[in-house]
Amino acid sequence: MLSAGETLVIVLVEHGENDGSFTVGGDGRQNVSIQKEELEQSVGQAKGDVLVIITACYSGSWMSDHWTLLAATRPDEEAPSVKSKVAG
Repeated sequence: MLSAGETLVIVLVEHGENDGSFTVGGDGRQNVSIQKEELEQSVGQAKGDVLVIITACYSGSWMSDHWTLLAATRPDEEAPSVKSKVAG
């Protein structure tokens, strides 16, 4: 429960897909895919402010009326860290 005047900060750091999903896990752990709509349902009744910080590719696609978004890329871009791995 998030009350008025409170702030929830959600930080998503893993892999974003161009279909708008976000993958959590890897390195021997089970991968779980999260859709933006699932997170919207989770915070939809929050009375306070929600801030989502996401470093993944295509993170701009996570814009929502339910939170303020700080994203590493536009909806159609890979994250800069991926680009540097490919170039190097």
